Amino acid sequence: MKFVNCDNDYSKLLKLKVEQKIIDYIVHLRKSISSATLNTRLAAVYHFYTMNDVILNKTKINKYKGEFRRVKKDRAYTHEEIHRVLDMADLRMKVCILLMASAGLRIGAVPLIKMKHLEKVDNNLFKITVYEMTNDEYYTFCTPECASFIDEYIKYRERNGEKMTPESYLIRDRFDDYDFKVNSRGVSKHTIREIIAKLLVKSGTRLVGQVALTHGFRKFFISQLVKADVIVKTELRWMLEGHRLKANDPAYVKTTEKDLLEEYQKAIDNLTINEEFRLLKKVETLKIEKSQLELIAQDIAMLKRKMKKR
Repeated sequence: MKFVNCDNDYSKLLKLKVEQKIIDYIVHLRKSISSATLNTRLAAVYHFYTMNDVILNKTKINKYKGEFRRVKKDRAYTHEEIHRVLDMADLRMKVCILLMASAGLRIGAVPLIKMKHLEKVDNNLFKITVYEMTNDEYYTFCTPECASFIDEYIKYRERNGEKMTPESYLIRDRFDDYDFKVNSRGVSKHTIREIIAKLLVKSGTRLVGQVALTHGFRKFFISQLVKADVIVKTELRWMLEGHRLKANDPAYVKTTEKDLLEEYQKAIDNLTINEEFRLLKKVETLKIEKSQLELIAQDIAMLKRKMKKR
């Protein structure tokens, strides 16, 4: 509206030479924004004219969008950078950050997670249902490291008198030891984003132009799955990221929760931030292996005794 000088009068948008003005707008936007942002803004324009029964030649208009281009090239956070931020974060923000870094949640999904969307599986991690009851619904998992902070955060709230129900938001509105409100509310993604921005500055990790402020955590999740691509199947990785596959894709049709969990578990080491959790996992694995060896040794001893009797 600013571009065509409509002065907040929506009716004027319907009196323009619409297609040419949209093309002019696209050419103007291409100078300063990425292709992804351009598509988002263009979608709003298309929606406005569709709702006002104006038929557009979108095929012609889209020809002026040009090749896909990025305005800036960013990367994922590293293990060390996330570790520094976690050291500065309180319990609530540790959960937020690890939901994005170890489960791949977009920041907009974090405030929507309720207790009913969490299901403990394999005794030490959570299955998380994201965007429940929408066309974008999917589920993913979090690391034992993230699960331990979730458990601790929930216990903290219960100790302070909050009654947790399936409808309770996982991330609540206040986290203040001196003014704890029993009746909690959810938070907005903007609040989470602002707190993360402060934590990044406080920890000396704010990397303007290098890492997307919050999406860098999801990029970490994706990059770590890619690094484990030798063992994590690509199609299942896409599903853990919340991407849709074609309905006729064999991997999509045959995949079960067990399949996804097994694939996710292969990447847990990559997704774990604190070295202590990696060491704990190794200790648990060694204990299991030791107990299995002990059982084998017992079976061999029993066979030897039977052989002697014969």
